[in-house]
Amino acid sequence: MVHTILMLLAAPAADPVQWAQLTIEQRVIIRVPMAKGRAPTRVVPKSDERWEEKKGPRCVALRSIRGASIVVSNGVDLILADKHRYRARLERGC
Repeated sequence: MVHTILMLLAAPAADPVQWAQLTIEQRVIIRVPMAKGRAPTRVVPKSDERWEEKKGPRCVALRSIRGASIVVSNGVDLILADKHRYRARLERGC
C-alpha cells in the first residue's frame, strides 16, 4: 500500500487540458408551393402605409412561419403567426 502511494506521488503530471470550439450550422430549405389555377390577386398597399426595413432577428422559429411571399428578386418575405413580416435576404451563392 505504501509503495502505491509513493508511485502516485512520483507519477508525472497529466498533459494540460486543451479546449476546442465547434460551431454547427443548420441549413433550412423552405419550399414554397406555387398556387395552381388562376393567378392570385395582387395586394396593393394602402397609400398611407409605408414599410421601413431594419435589422431583424438572427433566428425565427420555424413553427411560427405561416406564409411566404416572393416580392424581391434577392429575398423571401416570411409572414409569421403574430402578423410580423420579415424579409430573408438571399446571397448570390445560395
